[in-house]
Amino acid sequence: MIDEVTAQPPARVRGWLFPSIRALQPEEEPRWRFAVDAADCHISNNRKSQDAQAYAEELFAPGKGGAASAPVPPCCATGLGRLYSHLGHVEQENRAMARAYLVVRAEVLHEADRASFDHWYATDHLPLAIRTFAAQRGWRCWSRSEPAVHYAFYEFADAGQAQALIGSEKIRPLIADFDRAWGDRVARRREILEVVQEM
Repeated sequence: MIDEVTAQPPARVRGWLFPSIRALQPEEEPRWRFAVDAADCHISNNRKSQDAQAYAEELFAPGKGGAASAPVPPCCATGLGRLYSHLGHVEQENRAMARAYLVVRAEVLHEADRASFDHWYATDHLPLAIRTFAAQRGWRCWSRSEPAVHYAFYEFADAGQAQALIGSEKIRPLIADFDRAWGDRVARRREILEVVQEM
């Protein structure tokens, strides 16, 4: 329920439950954390969404003490536990569904190219590839063992989805985009990895 990167309530929660609440500052975190939890709890227990919004907005009113002074709504004592348990199960199921990865290994030999390559991949190529491949998610990393080596990972539900991309029409525009930007200065190869065991 918490966006640790931006220190803000998740966008879907802000927009759905109480869109009128302004963007929050990090020091207000205890209050918005409590408000989001309370609102979600009310919704999960089939309470009126207006009640949840009013409760959240009351917490954010000027001069209010926030989570430290606000009473916990009766449903929250057990409702939040059920809600978080459900969310935990959903997250585990989503992780279990991801069984294969398309991995692109690139070797940026010239050190002077690495900063611009990193920026291009972050702002252009990775978002484009995730959308084009319809990947569940994607991420990338630089090797600490071989500083010239960059890896990009794209996650799929099964190996067939990942394998189908190799040589397909979907991948050709991405290859062309890469070649336009880097030509023969960056060598690369692709692999399909299939998960066979998790512990």
